[in-house]
Amino acid sequence: MASLLLNNDDVHGLIAIRESIHRQPELAFHEFNTSQIVQNFLENQGIPFRVVEGTGVIADIESGIPGPLVALRGDMDALPIQEATGLPYESQVSGVMHACGHDIHTTWMLGAAILLKRELKVGTVRLVFQPAEEIIQGAAAVVASGALAGVQAIFGAHVDRNFPIGTVVVQPGSISAASDRFVLRVVGRSAHGARPHQGADPIVAAGHIIMMLQTIASRFTDPADPVVVTIGTISGGTAANVIAPFVEMKGTVRSLREKTRQDIEARFRQIISGADTSFGVATEVQWTRGVPSIENQSPYINWVETAVADQVGAAQCVRLSTANMAAEDFAVYLQTLPGAFIRIGVCEPGGRAVPAHSPEFYVDSTAIRGGAEILARIAIEAVNRLK
Repeated sequence: MASLLLNNDDVHGLIAIRESIHRQPELAFHEFNTSQIVQNFLENQGIPFRVVEGTGVIADIESGIPGPLVALRGDMDALPIQEATGLPYESQVSGVMHACGHDIHTTWMLGAAILLKRELKVGTVRLVFQPAEEIIQGAAAVVASGALAGVQAIFGAHVDRNFPIGTVVVQPGSISAASDRFVLRVVGRSAHGARPHQGADPIVAAGHIIMMLQTIASRFTDPADPVVVTIGTISGGTAANVIAPFVEMKGTVRSLREKTRQDIEARFRQIISGADTSFGVATEVQWTRGVPSIENQSPYINWVETAVADQVGAAQCVRLSTANMAAEDFAVYLQTLPGAFIRIGVCEPGGRAVPAHSPEFYVDSTAIRGGAEILARIAIEAVNRLK
């Protein structure tokens, strides 16, 4: 099969849509404008769709010949970050930006829709425009809605500025981490700042806890088994001369193996219970299990590699050089469906590897064409393999 190719008019239209989405980013479960853009596009293309969970859009592209049903997923939500890219289509919403490339993911799906409507010869491809990936709730909501009924396999992709445009990370095994969240409250006793012995200082206890939590990765986990413990927020205290009544911390713990994931929580609780005794404070923990890691399994990742190699050449299929400790709620789909997940290089020539979730994160529009073509090719390959 020859490479799938969008024409230039299609690409120009997709770029305009992407820039419109980027200018008006929307947070999880509030992607109303983005959802409407998707719906308008599908309607103009004559592709039937339905809305789920308020902003999610499910569209079926049917070949007209009975056959397998496979799904492609793209996420739509943005992040609560103030953009600092200086792009001509920079976010116009204060404190919100597409700092993870979901505007590109949505546009890839629209481009794939154009190609699949033209090239799909058998079966059906279901496009899942998903809300709320950033708060790892959207995939579960889509599953609960019944939108994946009958789907035999599902595939998805994420932008990656660590790899140049034209390359695709096709990774057997783990390609993302499990992520669990915690809220830790350290309760002390207030006193005058000049007489700390009359109170119990939760800030000092919190500092001790923060440093001890890092030993989970450095001293209690096999160095070959990656673990990341992050304190994302910390707050406490009311005045410079007052021992604070409490400190609250929020964070995440990331791991690749389920056994390690369980061991981390146990060690976490041991550390904070030790702080209770050592500092005379009380600790309260709210631990929330998040998404598991994504494990790409055969034969689905092999089908993906074949499709990518046929589309852009085998030399463009690459592997991760280190573990990817970011989480991705696509993992929820793989708990009930087979499938695979890839990362698509989006770093333009001469560009730098700006980290995702940074105010300076961006993806050049030249990455739109290739991602759309690759996703369409994967869907067709999967349909043919399942046929």
